Amino acid sequence: MNAPISPRRRRVRRTLAILGFLALVAVASGLFVQWRHRPNAYRPGERSEDITSGLARALPPGAPEPRLTNVAVAAGLASFRNFVGTRTSQIPEDMGPGLAWGDFD
Repeated sequence: MNAPISPRRRRVRRTLAILGFLALVAVASGLFVQWRHRPNAYRPGERSEDITSGLARALPPGAPEPRLTNVAVAAGLASFRNFVGTRTSQIPEDMGPGLAWGDFD
């Protein structure tokens, strides 16, 4: 004959079942929120709205165009090679080289 299950053991099983269910609901909720707020994938050559585009809209008519000078050779950066690979996300480490600009007088 099977011995009856003690009330304490029943409480432990019920608590573990409730905790397991809550963990499952929490994981499902987290995955749903992550799926709803995922970033749009960038495709090379695609126009993107960024801070530079936003600043350019605020320029008054007749504002002078910026003049940039290429100093890569003088700085010893002329032999830089760009390594092409597949892009998987939008984290900065995956984007590769970038551009910096400034006005130094």
